[in-house]
Amino acid sequence: MTMTSWQVLLVLARRTCDDVRSHDCDIMAGPCRIPSLAPEHAACMKRSPERREERERRRKISVVKSLIAVLNTPFSLTRGEQCIIEVGLFNSLQENLQVMVTLESSNSFDMLIPNNSADSVPGQYNVTVQGEAGTSVLFPINPKKLGNVTVKVTVTSKASSEVLTKTILVKAEGVKYFYSQSALLELTDTAVTTASKNFSFTFPSDVIADTIEGFVTVVGDVLGPSINGLESLIMMPYGCGEQNMINFAPNIYILLYLTATKQLKQDTRNKAIEYMELGNFTAVE
Repeated sequence: MTMTSWQVLLVLARRTCDDVRSHDCDIMAGPCRIPSLAPEHAACMKRSPERREERERRRKISVVKSLIAVLNTPFSLTRGEQCIIEVGLFNSLQENLQVMVTLESSNSFDMLIPNNSADSVPGQYNVTVQGEAGTSVLFPINPKKLGNVTVKVTVTSKASSEVLTKTILVKAEGVKYFYSQSALLELTDTAVTTASKNFSFTFPSDVIADTIEGFVTVVGDVLGPSINGLESLIMMPYGCGEQNMINFAPNIYILLYLTATKQLKQDTRNKAIEYMELGNFTAVE
């Protein structure tokens, strides 16, 4: 039976994808477009005018990108430590692809090895990726600034183009030290509405540049942050009388303290009361 004697109805299940690509393919007599990179299921309803019958045939279509690019960077490194930014390329097509890979310049790092050719642009490489094969492009850099450094690479070819972005945490060289001071500010006099305190710190002469930072913590509680996470001390009472009270009594004082400081949450209250009820029932038995 020739192909013209069939009427083909093709239905594709559309799916959403952040990186939507369209790929052409031929199923039976009609061309179709795959809307996403996720695996698609195509359903074809075939009708034969001669036999007056219908059959449904389903096929699973494997969808891949023409050019796959992967950006590999270290999670963190120390300032002044050289590292390699690797861009992995894989060509899914049978034909060769000319690919332009560009590392965007930044004030946060230096490119160590720019292209030697006078006509080339530093941080830019034009490579040929063989059909159904892969290759890598390497960009050595030297971070200059502390904190999160963003690395942005653009990959362009006639088949596709995309932008790859990753963040590298650049830490300071040396050893971190903490210096702290504390003070109690009280407004005992009703006529006084403000209280102040000056703090001064002395640092060693060999402090590394751009590493000094400070922060202030204010706690409206005389006990301060020494008992943060107090609700984690709520325990289930068990055992004989003495053993039971070791875990029973702290639950009471924890509830009283959290209630007085307005830090008590409903789930914490329910947990403490449940444990105390069970502990009391165990002690009575």
